[in-house]
Amino acid sequence: MLENSKIDKLFKQKDLKKNINLIDDLIYKQLGNDFLSDTLKPLLKAKSKRLRPTLMFLIKKNNKYLDRLIDAAVAFETLHISSLIHDDIMDEASERRGVKTINKSYGNEQAILAGDYFFTKAYIKLSEVDPTLSKIMMNSFLKMCQGQSLELRDSFNLNRTKKSYLESIKLKTAELFASSLEVAARINKYNNKEVELFKEFGISFGLMFQIIDDLEDFFSSPKLLSKPIFSDIKEGNYSYPILIALMIDKQKTTKYIKSKNLNKNEIVNHLIEVGALSLSIKLAYKYMDTSLKILEELSIKNKNIKDLKTFPKDYLIWSINNFFLKKYRIYIRDIIDGLDKAV
Repeated sequence: MLENSKIDKLFKQKDLKKNINLIDDLIYKQLGNDFLSDTLKPLLKAKSKRLRPTLMFLIKKNNKYLDRLIDAAVAFETLHISSLIHDDIMDEASERRGVKTINKSYGNEQAILAGDYFFTKAYIKLSEVDPTLSKIMMNSFLKMCQGQSLELRDSFNLNRTKKSYLESIKLKTAELFASSLEVAARINKYNNKEVELFKEFGISFGLMFQIIDDLEDFFSSPKLLSKPIFSDIKEGNYSYPILIALMIDKQKTTKYIKSKNLNKNEIVNHLIEVGALSLSIKLAYKYMDTSLKILEELSIKNKNIKDLKTFPKDYLIWSINNFFLKKYRIYIRDIIDGLDKAV
């Protein structure tokens, strides 16, 4: 069993918990009393990690700009929710975080409108803080669209490359982490060098996050994730562990993922046997380590930055403890322990 993570303690900190709860309340209050707003309410009650706001709060210098920072965090989470609604439409998903998706409950037409509604709300919210900041957020949304397009282009592509995969997740996931941190850093009046370091940190952390998230699709359970597993294979999104398996044993891997009746145990065992799980953890660790080294260049010394500097590894451990099935955790612990000793 992996050592207990500090993330739970961090999430329970009085100030952070208060601010995150406030963000949830403010997102909810953006809704009106019309039918379109009613379609969104069940989704908003579903719990999420709120990682972007957490990271944004961890780089605040003090409470001088807290109100603006909270509004910016609301904008980024609103944009993130908008993207999830559109993802559910494309994936024909029926459940997210234990709640029926909007497309499942009300159809694609209402879901598209709901996603567009939240997209607009996000833009307006951040524009009220500072119009120049909303441009940063919108540029990241453009990149999210490009990343999703790259992923769709490679649907069911048995020859998808590691380079294409990494570029896709950088654009569709990591860039939003980077832009949220850039906005938070600018609100807090950091200098240009520090802003760039926070952006670089966001990219590396976002890459680590997505690689782990992709692994969860194989090594978790619907109960732990509050959503179906093995959805990536069914949708033809061959993430890093599958790409590794295809490179090592293309014939057997193709047979497993193309089967009309997916045998999940066979696929998982195959990914372990060919080293796909191990290599995926190593890649996630690499980006985790990179994110830590980026933060070491920051000369800022306060409690928030101290917590931020331990956050990537704490999050990696926390995710494995909370979202991976127990039978894989000891195996992963040994991999991480070995990597720690090698650094």
